[in-house]
Amino acid sequence: GEFAVSTATTAVSADAAAFVVLMSADALAQSTVRLRPLLIKGTAQAGVTGWETPLSPVAACEKLFQQLGVQAAQIAVAEIMEAYAVQAQACIELLALDPNFVNRGGGALARGHPIGASGAINLVRLFYELQSEPVGALGLTTIAAAGGLGSALLGEVQ
Repeated sequence: GEFAVSTATTAVSADAAAFVVLMSADALAQSTVRLRPLLIKGTAQAGVTGWETPLSPVAACEKLFQQLGVQAAQIAVAEIMEAYAVQAQACIELLALDPNFVNRGGGALARGHPIGASGAINLVRLFYELQSEPVGALGLTTIAAAGGLGSALLGEVQ
C-alpha cells in the first residue's frame, strides 16, 4: 500500500533515559538480580546512502541474520526504533517479520523518540519483552542513525 509521512505518522522527540548493564555469567550468578539474562548472540552495522537511510536497519538485520544463520521466522520479539510509521512498516515487510511480534509495547510513535537514548531504550524494552518468553527465545532490536548507519542486535533469553 501507499504510505504518507506527515505529523500524524512521525515520532515526536521525547525525553527519556535508560541504562544497560553488561556482565559476565559469573558476575550475574553472584549478583542479587533475579531477572533472566539476555545473551547477546551478535551485532551488526551496515551503511546505506541517500534515500535508503530509513532502511538502514534492514541492511544491518540482513547482515546479522547471515552472520548468525538466523531467519526472521525465528524471532520471538522485535523492537524497531522508527522515526516514521512508514519506516517501521517497510522494515517489517522487507525483513519478513511477524508484525504481531514487533514493538509489542508500542514503538516511537506511541512512546516518543528519545534522540540519543533510543538504542539503549530499545535494548531495555527488548530485555523486558523477552522476560515472558521461553528460554532460548530470540529477540531483535534495530535502529537507524542519521547519515545512513543501521545497527542491529540479536539476543537470546536465558
